[in-house]
Amino acid sequence: MSATAIDFGHELPDQLPTIAAALSAQLSLETDVAAFLAERAAIERDYAAKLQSLVRKYRDKIAKRDQDISVGPTPTIEWKHAQSTLGTHITDLYSTHDATAADHGSLASTLDDISNKMNVSTKAREDLRKKHTSYANKLLSDRETTYSAKDKAKAKYDELCHELDSQRQKREKAASGDKHADRAAKAFQSAEMDMWNGKNSYLIQISVSNSAKQRFYRNDLPVVQNSLQSLWTLSTNRFATSTAKAQSVFAAHHELVAKKHRDLEFKASQVDPVQDQNLFAQHNQQRWQEPGGWTFEPCSGFFDTGEMSTEPSAVTFLQNRLIRCRTRIAELEPLAEAKLKEVEGLRNLRDAYEKQSDLGNPDEVIDNLFESVRTLFGFEIELHDLEAEVETITANIGGDQSQARPHRFKPASFGIPTKCDLCGDKIWGLASKGSVCKPCGYTVHQKCEMKVPAECKAAPGGGVAASTGSPRASSSISRSNRSSGIFASGKTRSTASQAAPNSGDKGPTGRVLFAFEASSPHELNVVEGESVEMLEEDVDGSGWIKVRAGAGREGLVPTSYCDFSNHTAAPTATTQDTGYNGAKAMPATQGCGLFVKALYDYAAQGMDEHSLSEGERLELTATGMSYADGWCEVIKDGRTAIVPSNYVEEL
Repeated sequence: MSATAIDFGHELPDQLPTIAAALSAQLSLETDVAAFLAERAAIERDYAAKLQSLVRKYRDKIAKRDQDISVGPTPTIEWKHAQSTLGTHITDLYSTHDATAADHGSLASTLDDISNKMNVSTKAREDLRKKHTSYANKLLSDRETTYSAKDKAKAKYDELCHELDSQRQKREKAASGDKHADRAAKAFQSAEMDMWNGKNSYLIQISVSNSAKQRFYRNDLPVVQNSLQSLWTLSTNRFATSTAKAQSVFAAHHELVAKKHRDLEFKASQVDPVQDQNLFAQHNQQRWQEPGGWTFEPCSGFFDTGEMSTEPSAVTFLQNRLIRCRTRIAELEPLAEAKLKEVEGLRNLRDAYEKQSDLGNPDEVIDNLFESVRTLFGFEIELHDLEAEVETITANIGGDQSQARPHRFKPASFGIPTKCDLCGDKIWGLASKGSVCKPCGYTVHQKCEMKVPAECKAAPGGGVAASTGSPRASSSISRSNRSSGIFASGKTRSTASQAAPNSGDKGPTGRVLFAFEASSPHELNVVEGESVEMLEEDVDGSGWIKVRAGAGREGLVPTSYCDFSNHTAAPTATTQDTGYNGAKAMPATQGCGLFVKALYDYAAQGMDEHSLSEGERLELTATGMSYADGWCEVIKDGRTAIVPSNYVEEL
């Protein structure tokens, strides 16, 4: 009777090396048994060859004496080869031994086959055990990286605190009428803002580190240990099955010792990995306690508390960070859900193969399963860290950011000096990196990007930061807020509709300049060149209009995507960021002959981007992967645009 199942992740916390070592010893034992069967096969083959040679030798002798034995050396009549009963008996004896020799040869071949299969299977499972150990080390390394980021944030916070104190002293010295007093005051204010941001980053990193620590000990490591336990169970069952088959072969060959081998076969069927694991667990229990978490440590010589700064500039920084987190969560959730379904399917397939081995090889499935689990962990760990950030930020500034209108910044380089719309300094050259919000044209340094309030004039209200529910809300809900935020803006749609044409009148018609894919029920899919009728104008400055397309389809589309001036046809060129506020027409670009494949689905966020479908194949332009940090340029449907570089892989 099978013993009660246990869970290594719960019963043996933080003991993966011990479990892996025990499993390695079992796999080594299986290799030894396979070697034993191979040597036994060599003995059987050698015995068969010697027995056949012996039978051939004495069969030749009886052939010479067959007549003498049967009828004598000089019969009076011709001998018709009729054997005596003794001769027949001896012939049968030699034939039996000859057949026995063939049976030994067959036994040797069967044992060799079992030994080879055991070696192949054991090697695959040993490689998988090593993968588990390697991945556990990677999880540990990733956790240590998070801890290191916390320490770096602490060091940066200390540095900013000292810098603030230095600027304070300079301001006090210059406060007595010095002509540089104003400059010193501004420097002190800038240092104070940086200190707040550094402090908040440090607090966030503490929360992330604590969350990473909890996930590592409560989820990640136990799951890897349970996966090793699953491999242990499979290995034990496969080992027992192989030895049972070998004993069955021996029993069939050696009928005189069949009872002994059948008893051994029965005992092999009684091998129970759960009972073995219970015994192993009972002898490896030890005291263990989860390490404590981190708390805020003020800078040495600097009085401070563990409360987050809620100054206006600090709140802006946190709001932008919250928007980024929720945007990334919305991207990751569908990927994690799809990978989770894949993992569940592979687990079901593995269980089916274990129960009925003729359906397929469970070793291959469990290898694919581990790879899928590792990918899923990548998504889940990133989501876990992002949720820790969201929880920390919303606990201090709240999660309702319904009026937020986030900018859509994209990296850009500038060939001419360009003014930063936030700090006023110039952006120019390779050393000074900039970003541009393409819908509204707002231009800033990349270092200033997180300090810009979410007040994009060309974006609808209620972006991803507007969600007040769980940070794990579905991406479709988050995307729908982009359109629904129009209804929550300063002007109501009823007011806006007063400026729209009456239902009895037909509104102005125009053409779609760029294809648009709806991301919520309020929006409308349109294709380039399609004729549309305007139903509601963009009177509230939200950047969206309501149109009607063919077959009575109605919905919202970006105002800049349509032209109602002279019913002009859609241009054949797209736009590309020029590095300053504005865009220029870009002629059709020839491909470079290199291709990429889409790893995930992606919805375009602007007219200069392409949407992606998983598995889709696209050709790179000459710029290709060097377009900008995090982006690459491709050709799709005859149009050149950009896609995120981490969503594709080069072929």
